Amino acid sequence: TEIMCQNPPGSGNSLVGVLLALESRKLVKGVFDTEFSDFGRTAPGSTADYLLEITNTSNVSITNIVVVDILPWIGDTGVIDTASRLSKWQPNLVGEVVPPSGVPLTIFYSKSTNPCRPEMVTGGPSGCVNDWAKTLPLNPISGEPDATLVRAVKLDFCTYSGAVATACLKLERNETQSVTWPMRAPVSTPVSDDCKLSPAGPACQIAWNSFGVTAEGAGLKFL
Repeated sequence: TEIMCQNPPGSGNSLVGVLLALESRKLVKGVFDTEFSDFGRTAPGSTADYLLEITNTSNVSITNIVVVDILPWIGDTGVIDTASRLSKWQPNLVGEVVPPSGVPLTIFYSKSTNPCRPEMVTGGPSGCVNDWAKTLPLNPISGEPDATLVRAVKLDFCTYSGAVATACLKLERNETQSVTWPMRAPVSTPVSDDCKLSPAGPACQIAWNSFGVTAEGAGLKFL
């Protein structure tokens, strides 16, 4: 599946073209599901956990991987393509995102539904809020960390000392890296018997999720 330029014997070296490709997907597991899948089913007040998988389908290793995930909300738009996602309800983060063991990963949280993401959208995009923090926001009443206030998550697969990267994940060809985090449906989540159908019927009200990924390979940056 690789593109090669082959020279006649004795004429010198052969060159292999660099093909940058990344396969990424987001899966969900609700209280009625036995495994993670593209479409999860849950009940008000119950779990709707997320699983992010990134696979390097390039013919070179990749690094400097950054993921921005804007969680669903009513009136939401996409992360890179800012068209409307048409979510009908808002699931909540209910705990910290925990890095997989041994993986260099710095996690940032934002309370904004339009966080700045210049890694993926030129100009920010317009009107974005740069409030990324490495800790969960504090509840204004209790003063305690409150994951439900988070509206966006950024996963930077590097660790830092100040602004200097000390280690970055190097994802080799055909390797996959996954991260999970806990989500929950509010008690006010709309319900419908149409959600029991496969595929879901027209009355099923869905919280749509999307995310953006950027990485580097062979000195080139790509989305």
